[in-house]
Formats: sequence, structure tokens, C-alpha cells
Amino acid sequence: GKIVLPCEYEELLTYNDMAYPEGYIIAKRNGLCGVLDWNGRPILPYRYDARPKPIANSGGLFVVCGDDRPGGVVNSKGDTVVPFRYLNLSEFGNFDFGKTGSSPLLIYSVEKTTNNGETSSNHTKRKQILSGLLDLNGREVLAPVYKNLFCGDNAIIVTDTNDYEGVMDFKGEWIRPISPLYTYDNYYDDFYVSIKDRRTRLEGLISDDGKLVLPIEYQEVWYPIKGLVQVKDRSGLWGLMDT
Repeated sequence: GKIVLPCEYEELLTYNDMAYPEGYIIAKRNGLCGVLDWNGRPILPYRYDARPKPIANSGGLFVVCGDDRPGGVVNSKGDTVVPFRYLNLSEFGNFDFGKTGSSPLLIYSVEKTTNNGETSSNHTKRKQILSGLLDLNGREVLAPVYKNLFCGDNAIIVTDTNDYEGVMDFKGEWIRPISPLYTYDNYYDDFYVSIKDRRTRLEGLISDDGKLVLPIEYQEVWYPIKGLVQVKDRSGLWGLMDT
């Protein structure tokens, strides 16, 4: 029943698990957010409009990004590590239990003006939000040329501006290159990605090195876990297979 922090905060959000062994308390006072350690001692002062989010296994780095202003990264001394110029900046991946052992990465967006694919002098320019990846030093891992990046525990589903998809690893190397033939979906506990043929709408399963684990011949492939995967065959009946 000992009070660690008195009831004088507008918001409190705690981080303390395998990914955040140091323990952090995100606190809001007088409309501004700061960071305290697990004993309530100040780490970052109350000067942020948005909540700082600790980056898992980073040794004390925090993403600060609001809904209506660019985000950046600061360290536990309050120094800016990644400049505040990126839209929708966020860490991705659960690196406390992922098998890759990769350093955390940051997904971000920028607003670019495109000519809608036309080359004539009468083309119509429009603004488009495109996504890329940064490392924790602010170095570019993937240039912001993709319509969407869906980041899971083991790989990244990449969608280009033509709505074609591919799969990358965390180093920006292709596991399955972008193609008009297939779409990809959902990351599962055993590091698999489902693959769907755009023409037949049938699904299969690939591993995180791009190998086909289950052939593309099922109506649905669902939730591989502990070596088993649920599959619906072409007759609409469900069964279990191992991976």
C-alpha cells in the first residue's frame, strides 16, 4: 500500500516487461507528457504534447510522435537522436521474443507530390503518403517509395503504388519480390506468412525465408501455431496439417 506516485497526474501509462526491463512510467501533468523511472524519478521532463513511447530493447530511446505533427526519437537525456520531421513515426515488431535478433526499426511516412503516372504536360499532380524505414540512428533502411509497409515479427509485407505486394526481411532484402501474381497476409507465431494467388484466390503458406511450406491450393490457411496449421480445402471443409 505504499504510494509510489500520488494521485496528481492526468494520465499514467506503465511499461514493464521483457521488452522494457528498466521499467518506465509515462506521466501527463498540466497537459504535457514526461517519463519517470519505475521508482517515480524523472527521466524526461514534462514538455511533450504526445506520449513518449519507449523503444523495446533500445537502452533508453523514446519515440515521440503526435497525430498532427512530425515525430522523432529522443534518448533518456532528452537529446534528439532522430530529428522531428517524420509523419506517423513508430517502432514495429516484438523484438523481445522474435527469432531474428534484429535491432528495432522505425516505420515512417512522408507526403510526396506525384503526377499520377502520367508524363504529358497536362498531368494532374496529387499528394500521396508514402512509407519507409529508418534505423535507430535515423539512417534510411528503406526509401519512402511504398504505399504501405505492414510490419510483423518476422518480415515486412510491402505494397507499392500499383497495389502489388512483396515480402522483405528487416534488412530490406526481398524474401518474395513484388509481383502482380500474389498477395500476402497475416503474421503468425511460428514465423509464417500466408500467400494468395490473385487469380484463383487460393492460399498457401511460406516461411520467413520465402520457401513454400504449404502449396497454394486451399480456400483458407489459418493460424499456424506449434507446428500445426488449420486449412480449408476446395470443398469448404476444415482440417489440420503440420508445417
